[in-house]
Amino acid sequence: MEKEKNSQQDLGARSHREAVSRNEAAEKLNEIPGRQIMPEPDPLVEIRSAVHSNYAGMVAMLGADNRVYLGREEHYSYQDGQPGQYDNRDGSLLFVSDQPDIYYFLYGEGWAHTQEEMLKRGLTMRQYQEFARLREGVLSQLAVTREILFGGQPFQEPENYLKTAEQTTEQNYNMIDGQINNTPTAAELEEKAKAGGQISLAEYAEALKTDKERGKPAKQEKPSIRAQLKAAKEQTPKKQAKQKTQDLERS
Repeated sequence: MEKEKNSQQDLGARSHREAVSRNEAAEKLNEIPGRQIMPEPDPLVEIRSAVHSNYAGMVAMLGADNRVYLGREEHYSYQDGQPGQYDNRDGSLLFVSDQPDIYYFLYGEGWAHTQEEMLKRGLTMRQYQEFARLREGVLSQLAVTREILFGGQPFQEPENYLKTAEQTTEQNYNMIDGQINNTPTAAELEEKAKAGGQISLAEYAEALKTDKERGKPAKQEKPSIRAQLKAAKEQTPKKQAKQKTQDLERS
């Protein structure tokens, strides 16, 4: 009897697959997917242009993606008629900038003109600011073998070179405002008129306009200013005649 019972249990175990029908669609829907294996990135990076850089042991490169890179010289190679390649299996490729016009800043000797002059010859403040940012960031970890020069002078931070340019060209050192101009302020013209100097209404109007552009509150033109201008104009011939008389007396 016991033997027959065990036989029935074995029979039930063997027939379990047949007793429970499979729903393959449901199994497919509810199955747990395995970890997807991502393809390894290609260690060979295509390079459009490469040149020895201003940084020790590094080559400056413009990638096929139009981005600027620096990398170890021994990892760059090319064959005639084929694009250059950088072997990045050791992860040494250094991304520098997504602005391709920064490329020259990494290997060039510089320009014969000052930074101020180069703004008029094609360079932009955006390029200066980007290079200044890179010098403080990714490029600061590299040894410089050659400085890029502007008119024989090393690169200066944009705000620093603007200040230098203003101090050498401005008549008024209190106007370090990022704009190179010699227009005096309205207040300075007023002081000049009070001291008996000669100024014109056009000059005063230009000073008021410039003050407004500099962010200074423009003063309302007072009647006394017009009177001072008129008086100064009338006094000029008298002063000249008086000076001439004094000169004759001395002689």
